[in-house]
Amino acid sequence: MSLPLFFGLSAALIGGTVLLLHLLGLSKRAALDEEKARALFLTDYPDADIKAVNLSAAGSDAVLELSEADHIGVLQNMGAFWAARCLGASDIARVSRPAPDTLKIALNDFTDPSITLQLGDELAARWEEKLSRLLGAPSRVSLQPSSKAAL
Repeated sequence: MSLPLFFGLSAALIGGTVLLLHLLGLSKRAALDEEKARALFLTDYPDADIKAVNLSAAGSDAVLELSEADHIGVLQNMGAFWAARCLGASDIARVSRPAPDTLKIALNDFTDPSITLQLGDELAARWEEKLSRLLGAPSRVSLQPSSKAAL
């Protein structure tokens, strides 16, 4: 088999697979409700005491208010699945709002440097205020190396 024919067939098979998955409805983003968000977060953090669940406008992400002081929970949509994170004040570098309905949380973690959530205007403003209080300032930029790096 010639090389151009091989590459052509490979591209056609990959494209056909992507098209088939899309036509079957498997490319749709999964949506959350409050009960599902609680269950998903408790799967990864079974000891967490969730006080409140705040869903994004699209229902694809959530910010959870936890009973544990100085901690929040975040569920991020990853296609058909979610990634759960429990964040403390030491995990967050700064909080900003690049758009009125968007909250961006910069993290002290090079594997996941930031979380961007479209929460809606009111919810984004409320969480920006809560996280700013958690950090102790309107916006905090950590220029010093974390204590984890020294270990």
